[in-house]
Amino acid sequence: MKYLIEINNMRWIGIIGIFKKIKRILIKIFLYIITGIINSLTIIFVKLFSPFLAKRNLFKRFIIMIFVVGSIVAISISFYAYILWKQEIDISAMKNYRPIMSSKIVDINGKLVGEFANERRIFISIDKIPKHLINAFISAEDRNFYTHQGIDLQGLFRACITSPIYFLSGRKIHGASTITQQVVRNTILSKERTLTRKLKEMILSYRISKIMSKEEIMEIYLNQIYLGSKSYGVEAASNEYFGKSVQDITISESALIASLAKAPSTLDPRKGKAATLNRRNWIIKSMFEEQYITKEEMNESLEQPINLKNKTFTRKPYSYIEYVTYYLENEKQILRENLEQDGYLIKTKFDYQIYDMAYKALNNGIKNYDKRHGYKGPIGKCEDVRKIQKCLDSFNTPDLLGENKIAVITNISNDCVEIEMTKNEKSKIAFNDLKWARKRLENLQLGQEIKTPSDIFEIGDIIVVEKNGDKYTLDQIPEINGAVTIINPQTAEIIAMVGGYLDIPGSFNRAFQAKRQPGSVAKPFSYLAALESGFKLNNIIIDSDVQIATGGGGAWMPVNNTKDHSGAITLRRAFEKSLNSPLARVMNDVGASKLPPLLARLGITDNAEPNLSTALGTFDTTLVNILTGYSIIINGGIKAKHCPIVSIEKIGDAEKFENTTKENEIPKDETEKTKNTDNIEDIMDDLSNKIFASNEEREVGDQIIDPRLAYQITSLLQGSATRGTAAKFGALAPGLLLGKTGTTNDAKDLWFIGGSTDYLIGVYIGYDIPKSLGVNEYGAVTALPIANEIMSQIVKIYPPKAPIAPEGLKFIDIDIETGKIPSRKNAKTIKEVFLIEDTINNEETNNDTQDSQAQADITGIY
Repeated sequence: MKYLIEINNMRWIGIIGIFKKIKRILIKIFLYIITGIINSLTIIFVKLFSPFLAKRNLFKRFIIMIFVVGSIVAISISFYAYILWKQEIDISAMKNYRPIMSSKIVDINGKLVGEFANERRIFISIDKIPKHLINAFISAEDRNFYTHQGIDLQGLFRACITSPIYFLSGRKIHGASTITQQVVRNTILSKERTLTRKLKEMILSYRISKIMSKEEIMEIYLNQIYLGSKSYGVEAASNEYFGKSVQDITISESALIASLAKAPSTLDPRKGKAATLNRRNWIIKSMFEEQYITKEEMNESLEQPINLKNKTFTRKPYSYIEYVTYYLENEKQILRENLEQDGYLIKTKFDYQIYDMAYKALNNGIKNYDKRHGYKGPIGKCEDVRKIQKCLDSFNTPDLLGENKIAVITNISNDCVEIEMTKNEKSKIAFNDLKWARKRLENLQLGQEIKTPSDIFEIGDIIVVEKNGDKYTLDQIPEINGAVTIINPQTAEIIAMVGGYLDIPGSFNRAFQAKRQPGSVAKPFSYLAALESGFKLNNIIIDSDVQIATGGGGAWMPVNNTKDHSGAITLRRAFEKSLNSPLARVMNDVGASKLPPLLARLGITDNAEPNLSTALGTFDTTLVNILTGYSIIINGGIKAKHCPIVSIEKIGDAEKFENTTKENEIPKDETEKTKNTDNIEDIMDDLSNKIFASNEEREVGDQIIDPRLAYQITSLLQGSATRGTAAKFGALAPGLLLGKTGTTNDAKDLWFIGGSTDYLIGVYIGYDIPKSLGVNEYGAVTALPIANEIMSQIVKIYPPKAPIAPEGLKFIDIDIETGKIPSRKNAKTIKEVFLIEDTINNEETNNDTQDSQAQADITGIY
């Protein structure tokens, strides 16, 4: 029975659709008939009245002809208007007004860091808009707004008289659109200039005036109207031009905003204040004429200058914005179109202050590497130095120029080179600032030292220059690139992300899109596999040449980067020195098949081969994935539910999408905003608890590693930052930081992972098309200094804390060289960490150990 009802319903829907099509066809036929009748009447009129008109003089014939033709046109338009009046036109867009709203990404401090916007709008209700702003728009756009019924007949008559005069004089014809008509045009109809659209606009304006109050119409108008500089609505415009809410603006500022409605681009106050000032003053005088303001208020407002908000440059974290977009679109099916229209507030743990540190550090590190390998030469040549400006104007600006400039060398002396830039700007570069520019040879080798600027430069060379303070220095555009990502290891939340040099929008994001071999930064996972197989940190391994059969008659012969060997060495010291040979022996005992499942469990990669070389990081992965694996270790073996977003909610309540805050300032107190609970619940369900409302807590992740083993690997990372390859990094906060360097074969990829229990920094450096970065280039040389620059600032703001040891561990003084309980005189010892059930030197050591709770106050366990 249920299915029969559904079939009947479908039949009725089909029949109704057919009737609607027939109705539209009949209307078109009727219009064609009316048009034919009008044409026929015109022909009949000409034939019947031709003898009569022939007897009249020319002027009278012209007047009669105009009258008759005008009557026919008026009757035709009336017929057509009547037909349109009878048509049903959907006005739900106004009755259920929901403006297009931009979505905003805010950082941990409420700072706006990103926006998805087709129309940049901040909705504000009519009761919060000052009366003088409403009156300014009425004075400028529709003085009879409160008295007419959507159509201003007086204004319409005036337009009919003036339009022919404007047309004949070549001036732009102005209509008589009321505010109601503008609202209809902007929300229901198109902006095409046709008779049909104009008639529909007038009819709908009249109808809407009967069912909506003037306040409702004005509210839509003031939130919908475009006011220049990508700002829609008065609140967005007030923030854009004055840097404050519309609730706080003055009468003169209200008049300026109202003046933009006529021609937002032409009257843009930043392009030229003269025309805007004239229009603003005219509106102020009109407000006085309409008795909206007193004479004193008028005079005071006219005297006020136009004071605009200074447009400050704020660097956008484009890599992070695109990462959030990618996550929402690919993981949660929230499309960009929804973000650009539906008005979401996306809260994150992103920290713009730390992002700025990371951005500068990455750019500095890449530039330092590039200059360390010499000068690549000019980027062009100006053949005629008498036409420098023409040469610069026609020169194609190179990619990744950033804030640098291009310049032409106009003169060379022993102590400087003289340069000229666009707009005839001239300067000099001192020889001391040029000494780094030794010629770059093949294989990234350096040419001879330069003794004078003429050794390397010629007049007419087009070069890249950077402004430092009040002087210019030589620069060049680097070929290498890289990425920096900083996460909270306890939650896996991203704190900062820079996906490349200059962090250009739409560019390749090397933080999560570049798949590279991690090299030695993958060794913590290999050592974890060894610990899971029963190895201890004090086990002695032989560091010597090793050759391991791989089957088929082949052999694997890994070597240390230093090309030398240490002989007998503990597992810990092998890790701290990042030695390859001892690890190869260990993994040969553990078994190559143990590592791929562990890497998959940690979220590093699902494609690792069960080969021994995998232990040295010969698989492909991303910087974000490596950081995820490290965060699990530092977080005591718990895999946090990774998500770049803390919460997402609609801006506004269920009735209106309202946000009364300033555009660049989102309130931290959730009670300051209303929420669209209907829609946010659907979103929360769809995101499966990975995007939370502000009053919910993150779900605790799964325990995927024994917390005791995770702490042992953490202690290895601390040792690396104390005595190993990351010692320069660890010196920033001795005993409290951890780190690991990484360098792949032929130095094609350079890495560093390090930080504290709250801030974990990942750095990757390399060419987009992998090739060697040069001799003597290592993770410790190129990647580590970038992390150093960032962490040196973080530790001053957020002092690092020592990792907390879990239960089930014991700490024993061990000879760092022999791995045994000290027996040598003056032996160098460390407090090594063992599982509670471990034995040392084949003897029980319970009497000599302390449990982990007693050691909770110890920092820098190595």
